[in-house]
Order: sequence, then structure tokens, then C-alpha cells
Amino acid sequence: MKTTLLYCDTPERFGKNVQLRRTARGMTIVQLADKAGVSRQALSRLEKGAPATRLDTVIRVMVALDIQIPFILAGREQ
Repeated sequence: MKTTLLYCDTPERFGKNVQLRRTARGMTIVQLADKAGVSRQALSRLEKGAPATRLDTVIRVMVALDIQIPFILAGREQ
């Protein structure tokens, strides 16, 4: 499945990319949080572009969504 991701130059766009991938996979925020092993609140903050999101949270979510970090940062299609 191809999802066009946004160029990621702000925390808000990064969060939007996560949300786009999650919804493209038909996952709720609770399902992704459970799969990634993070709290729903942490995932919600990440999707809203909170600049203080912990790096380990970001990595866990990227792994759970099977996204290679260079792709989401560059905004390329997957």
C-alpha cells in the first residue's frame, strides 16, 4: 500500500505522517499504542506534533508501523 507522506520539517508534519500511516493501515490510536508499547497519550502527543516527544517513543511507533525513519523524514512514498 502506498501512502504519500509529507516533507517532515516540523514536529507537526512528523506527527501528521505518523497519523497518515496509522489510518492507512486501518489502526486506531489505541491499537497502535498497544502494538508500539507506548501510552495512548504519548502517541496522541506525537501525532499532534508535541516537540518534546521522547526519541524512544518515536522509534517504537516507527517500528510498529514498519516505517524506515529516512522515508518518513524525507516524505517519500512507501
